[in-house]
Amino acid sequence: MIVLCDQEYVSRARRDHPNLSFEPFSDSADRAYQNARQISPGDEYCLLYRSVEPDQENLPVRDHINLTTENPLFGNQDDPRFPDMSRVYDFQGENACVITQGDTGILSGWPEQTVPVAAGIWDAIALKHRGASLSAWVVGKPENISAILGQHT
Repeated sequence: MIVLCDQEYVSRARRDHPNLSFEPFSDSADRAYQNARQISPGDEYCLLYRSVEPDQENLPVRDHINLTTENPLFGNQDDPRFPDMSRVYDFQGENACVITQGDTGILSGWPEQTVPVAAGIWDAIALKHRGASLSAWVVGKPENISAILGQHT
């Protein structure tokens, strides 16, 4: 399993879990697409999103909403243009959340609670497009990473 996470989590996570591979989220949608081209279908990834809200609890992720103006599938891609994104993440439990990246003002009347995150949705889109298996969590505090990863290893 490969773990993608916010840059601020990488060094701590590598130190605490030397047996796992940690990489930071891509800094652009294009970079996310280029990175995803390196994987094999079926590769397993765990994405650890950093909430932009303070005191956020750890929550499994069941879906995301990309509210940025970018998407890793824009442009001349040689893969299917409209992959199925109806079940991006493997976890679908009742306490799972929907995360957002970008301007959330458009969601003022949205009926579900959403959790804004700093980065990573572009990576999820690109990885799912390439056939990866994804699990994801919103991390409330960096010290919670070990508890989350303990459920996956």
